[in-house]
Amino acid sequence: MGKVSDKKTVVDSQLRVLNTIGLRVADNSIQPVIVNANTNAPAILIGEKAADFIRDFWFQQYQVYCLLISYLLGTGLLQSSYTRSHQAVNSSRLT
Repeated sequence: MGKVSDKKTVVDSQLRVLNTIGLRVADNSIQPVIVNANTNAPAILIGEKAADFIRDFWFQQYQVYCLLISYLLGTGLLQSSYTRSHQAVNSSRLT
């Protein structure tokens, strides 16, 4: 892990592998210098941060999805399954 401009850098600050889509590295190999003590604690911390990054990414995706669906429902470009099913039931009752 390091500056993106450095040619030796493999992952960015969000643990994403550079020049690759959908791949993160979450182990001690991302450390520029390995500690001289037990490496268990840093490995756990890296894993926890990776979990935070992934959770935040998917939460943002969910928020965008919800905004898009509410916009489409509001403009009439998309009908909810509830609306379609009630229209089908009501039209079958009329005949």
